[in-house]
Amino acid sequence: MKAIELSGHSPGMTGFLDEENGVLYAGDSFFGEKVIQSVGLPYLVEPELFKESIRKLIGYAEEGILLIPSHGRAVKGEEALRLLELNIQRVEEGERKVLELLKEPKSISELSYALAKEFEAKITPQVLALNQVPVRAIIAELYNRDLIEAVIENDLKWKAKD
Repeated sequence: MKAIELSGHSPGMTGFLDEENGVLYAGDSFFGEKVIQSVGLPYLVEPELFKESIRKLIGYAEEGILLIPSHGRAVKGEEALRLLELNIQRVEEGERKVLELLKEPKSISELSYALAKEFEAKITPQVLALNQVPVRAIIAELYNRDLIEAVIENDLKWKAKD
C-alpha cells in the first residue's frame, strides 16, 4: 500500500493505493453523486487543495485505477472521471454562487441556506450545518483573494467588494 496525500476535505486527508490490484481507497477526498445532490456542496475545508486532490485522482482514473470513496460506490474509467469532474464543478459553482449572493451582505448561515436552495438540496438542520463548513472555506478563499469584505449588520456578514 502506498499513502497518497489528498488534502482539501480535511487537513492531512490520505488515500491508500494498492498498485498491485489497481485500487485506491480515496476516503472523503471526493463524493458520490447522491451525496452531492443531497447536501449541495462537497464537505471541504480548503477549496484549492480539494480541487488539487481531485485532479490527482483524475490522473489515477485515467490510468484505470478503481477509486473507492467513503460515501458512494466504487468507480473506474469514464464513470470515475465524470464523478470527479462533478466534484470540481460543484465547488467552482459554489464559489461563483457565493460571490453572486454576496452582492448584498450575508452571514454564513444565510449563505448556507441560500446555497442549499440553489442546489435543490433538502433543507434540514444537518444539511445547513454541514454546508457551513465549505461555505466558511469558500469565504476564507474569497477574502484572501480580496474579493469580499466583512460587514457588521446585527451579525458578522460578508459582502462582495465593488
